Amino acid sequence: MNLRKSKQKHSTSASSELARLKSQIIIGTASWGNAYGILNSRFPDQQDVQHILNSARKMSISGLDTAPAYGESESLIGSADVSDFVIYSKVDDSWLSSADKAYAQLNESLRRLKVRQLAGITFHSADSFLRAPEQASAFIKRVMEEGLASTWGVSVY
Repeated sequence: MNLRKSKQKHSTSASSELARLKSQIIIGTASWGNAYGILNSRFPDQQDVQHILNSARKMSISGLDTAPAYGESESLIGSADVSDFVIYSKVDDSWLSSADKAYAQLNESLRRLKVRQLAGITFHSADSFLRAPEQASAFIKRVMEEGLASTWGVSVY
């Protein structure tokens, strides 16, 4: 009896750990609009993207990572039903010259993605963030105060 309870407990904890890990997986979409990666011989079309998203749903994966620099990826995502996904995007170095330009870029991303808020916004370059952390902080403060993103970060790719 104790052995059976122990196996059930282990099985339950293993499945909850798997569910936790799946919730942390984020699908990168750089190859959806760029010649990126060794297997990228063509860009996916809307049907391919829908298939990827449906497969992700079946596996309880619900995160997407995109950026304006990823070609048509934001538009492809926005043309699909992604209401059950959390979306992360990036801002390029435009904020260094003009916070308004970066803010406009972010709003354009939201328009293409057809969402009101991102789960997270990331500076695409850690170097630029480190060059002007006070400017970066001011930009993020505005983004967060206006509810355009829930979290933020810096890419160290």
